[in-house]
Amino acid sequence: MTSGDPEEAHQQVLRELRADLDAVDRILLNALLMRHHCTRRIGEMKKGNDIPVMQPARVRTVLERATEFALEHGLNPRALQDVYTTLISDACREEEGRSAPLDSARDRIAVLVGGVERGAHPSDR
Repeated sequence: MTSGDPEEAHQQVLRELRADLDAVDRILLNALLMRHHCTRRIGEMKKGNDIPVMQPARVRTVLERATEFALEHGLNPRALQDVYTTLISDACREEEGRSAPLDSARDRIAVLVGGVERGAHPSDR
């Protein structure tokens, strides 16, 4: 292939755009880690003060904030609702001592990729 090959030029642009996305993903993953540390501290405080794990009013507030953010920025509100529902559910499970098993997490990737390939999106259900 020569440097004037349009397909190679497209692939180079795609590599550069994906590098940008990978950088944003690193920021997002670190933000999720920070969120996890916060929810752990909240869970410890609740446990130490006999406060119930489930706080429906707080869940509603977080979901409403995510929904408004999505609507204001042209994002899919259902997608952000799904993300936050997953994060909140996971935090509640951890507070209750019911963390998800980690041993099959890598095996699950193939299943998830297959679902995306088939267009099976949870937010569509």
